[in-house]
Formats: sequence, structure tokens, C-alpha cells
Amino acid sequence: MSTRLEQDLGMAGDDAVAFFMEFCEKFKVDLSTLHVRWSQHFSPEGSGSFGALIVLCLCVIAGFWVQDLIGILHAWGGESPWL
Repeated sequence: MSTRLEQDLGMAGDDAVAFFMEFCEKFKVDLSTLHVRWSQHFSPEGSGSFGALIVLCLCVIAGFWVQDLIGILHAWGGESPWL
């Protein structure tokens, strides 16, 4: 009962749609209420990767900003001024 389909099992997008279509057919249940509020419970297919890409870009930008700010980190493996 405590398992969350999207967060714990990674079921989102097309996987969730296929699961619930088969569930409704097999157990003869009406999940029209779930359908109305679908976006409150499940993310679209592949939505997690876009968030990870945004975080990665922000980290790279922050790294270059820190390098420019304090000058001890050299981007792309350049030589250190400390050597």
C-alpha cells in the first residue's frame, strides 16, 4: 500500500498508461477519476531526463563562474597556477 508507482517503481508516461489500461480490463474497474487527475499523479514520458539536463547545465555554468571568480580552478584541465 505504501509503494508509489512513479516515485518508487519509475512507472511514468507510456508505462503507466499501459499498466492502467491492462488493470482496468483485467479487474473491470472504472478509473475515470484517475484519468481526470492524471497529471497530478504521473509525469509525461521522459520528463526526468529534461530536469537532469537542466541541473547538469547549471552545474557547468556554476563551475565556470567559480573558476572566473577565484581563479584556482582551471576549466578543461588546464595547468594550475599553484604548480
